[in-house]
Amino acid sequence: MIRRTAKLLAWTTAGAVVVVGAAGGLFAWRLAQGPIALDPLTPYVERALSDPQGRYRVDVGQLVLSWVDEEESDGLTRLDLRAIDVHAVNAEGDELAAVPELGVGFSVRALFQGKLSPTRLDLVRPRLQVVRRADGSLDFDVRSLPAPGQPEPQEPDGGPDFAGEIVSTLMQPPDIARPLGLLRRLTIIGADLTVTNRMLGLSWHANRADIVLTRDGTEIVGGARLLLDLDGRTAAVEASGVHRMADAETALSTRFDGLQPAALAKIGPLLAPLSAVTVPLGGRIDATLDSRFEPVRFSFDLQGGAGEISLPALRPAPYRVDRLRLRGGLDVPGRRAELERLDLALDGMAMAGRGDLREQGGQRSGSLRLDLTADGTRASLDV
Repeated sequence: MIRRTAKLLAWTTAGAVVVVGAAGGLFAWRLAQGPIALDPLTPYVERALSDPQGRYRVDVGQLVLSWVDEEESDGLTRLDLRAIDVHAVNAEGDELAAVPELGVGFSVRALFQGKLSPTRLDLVRPRLQVVRRADGSLDFDVRSLPAPGQPEPQEPDGGPDFAGEIVSTLMQPPDIARPLGLLRRLTIIGADLTVTNRMLGLSWHANRADIVLTRDGTEIVGGARLLLDLDGRTAAVEASGVHRMADAETALSTRFDGLQPAALAKIGPLLAPLSAVTVPLGGRIDATLDSRFEPVRFSFDLQGGAGEISLPALRPAPYRVDRLRLRGGLDVPGRRAELERLDLALDGMAMAGRGDLREQGGQRSGSLRLDLTADGTRASLDV
């Protein structure tokens, strides 16, 4: 009797495994043919993404279940819920934001409480514009890339800032009572990014930007990979940062290699003098930003290869640069700049130096020491 029961149980288990395996294989085969539409669930997702107070609502063109490839999922292929053709509109029906594709993850804990609360948003291939206005305020705008023949989207006009509200939500501790209050991760994949700083008269563009922002209860950790469009040349830049909620201070680090300073000259008049420098640079720039994301402290460590520096006021022919190393920093509130290391080799001459510059009470003071070596002769200069 026991043997017969055990045999029956074994056959039942084996049958269940076969059925589950076949169902799983059929499901995987169906996904391989293309996304599975989940249109009956669309109203629930729209409601979860919309503002309960009615300030804005989110419209989803189509909701699908699909495989996400490695490029869009941190190197791992995963099953994902994707909203297609997503638009956020205000109470009057005016568009506030739009993305061609939006990945969404939800809180399991909130589901047990009867709520559909997003914990992850993936914005796929949007056009993102960030504007620092003349008064120092920041404005964010997210749109779909225009179809051929359609006009280019305009810069944010100071109206309702849907994208900025998402960023603002990330900068606060999680709270299930707020719209998107449980959002912990915002990912922007393959964005066309434009940044405009009207305070400084600067504007730059990245053909592709991949950005990840992750928060816990005390801080936001971010990372980005950018392909900058600099006068027809592409430069790769990586950045990482941490925003602390307690003091609203942000530590930012940027790394790059093979960046031509002359290519930065067209970003704005402030950088126009860099047109004289055609030396490929690599290294890092670290910055501390205050609550308004304005710089408080800078530090830099740069290395340059072979190139040229043009100084027509000194001589018609450009100076040939063999190597360059610069390390220093800037304390904005303390009004102090420091050059920790200068190592420059040009036209057969080597130059090493260090110095600082301060401003206090409207008066400037500083020091500079240069060590020059040319044709075996060395000289020092203190200024």
